[in-house]
Amino acid sequence: MKDNARIAIFWLVSILISLPCNLGAAEIADDILLVSNQDGAAQIYCLEAGSKEVKPLTTGPGENTQPAWSPDRRQIVFTSMRDGNMEIYVMDADGSNQRRLTSNEQPDNVPSWSPDGSKILFRSYRDQHANLYVMDASGDNLEKLTDSPLDKGTPFWSPDGSRIVYSVYKDFGRSQLHLVKADGSQDIDITSALSKAKKTQPAWSPDGKRLAFVSVRSMGVSHIYVVDADGSNPVNLTDNSFSNTMPAWSPDGTRIAFVSNRNEQKVGRSAGDIYLMNADGSNPANLTNHQANDDEPAWSENGKNLYFLSMRNGPSQLFSLSVDGEQTRRMTQHQHHDLIFKVAPGPSNKPESASVALVAN
Repeated sequence: MKDNARIAIFWLVSILISLPCNLGAAEIADDILLVSNQDGAAQIYCLEAGSKEVKPLTTGPGENTQPAWSPDRRQIVFTSMRDGNMEIYVMDADGSNQRRLTSNEQPDNVPSWSPDGSKILFRSYRDQHANLYVMDASGDNLEKLTDSPLDKGTPFWSPDGSRIVYSVYKDFGRSQLHLVKADGSQDIDITSALSKAKKTQPAWSPDGKRLAFVSVRSMGVSHIYVVDADGSNPVNLTDNSFSNTMPAWSPDGTRIAFVSNRNEQKVGRSAGDIYLMNADGSNPANLTNHQANDDEPAWSENGKNLYFLSMRNGPSQLFSLSVDGEQTRRMTQHQHHDLIFKVAPGPSNKPESASVALVAN
């Protein structure tokens, strides 16, 4: 019996020792893509959050930015200025095999992978106007999805890859949300009927049945709405006189994180806190409640953490926060500003992990 007990204790200790050092109550284990200008021009790096080991994936002289993981995390699509113009490139996840996918005198940017990994969606000014294009992941079979002289915002695939939502800037810069099928057909305005107010920051629910977005009513006042994917059944989730922006659905679709300045000690979008509410708008809670700027919430893959940008230590840096608001962890520490990050879906080689694409300047 004693021998069996010793064996059991040995195996228990072995298992505990083998767990990643950064797995705590919120079980964080992240691989992070980040863009930093620490070497001059903005470049893409890979950071292993547990060991803090940083590996450069791109080098100068041109800037490399807007990275996005492929669904299987084996490749990264990004934009690069290395040839004097913003073009779409792709590389393997370790930075090898970098290759150019587009070649045009006008800028190509904001690339993203289709959910099945077969297509890359991007915006291009190649016809003198901002329009949406899609191509095979190899760069072949380029197709134009939209054809209008109006400026357009960043496009977002629906979870099943059948539709794309994007902003269209109309009179006096008032944008409305459009929905188009992945083949470019049936492009419809889904928010003008609600109001003429500016609509922006669309976010698909995980099941693809609903869209959250921000409606800007006046200077400093904006609301988060949720509508069905066809624009019907609008519901105002944040009916107050403050700024409410950047909605982000939880992986299970039951909650929405967002930024608000309803803490009256703060004024302005950049001075907001990270809030969490149920998907029907009930039970809003301030998770950060900090005097510094907290911005850009995004969920970890396991739904146990939120990532956000904060200037509480000077430059804008990436932080993680347990959804109960109890544990905050600084993810980056450098003298440059982190500007954009994205949490990639899908499995990885680590338990309870999420991958983040981060842009720093």
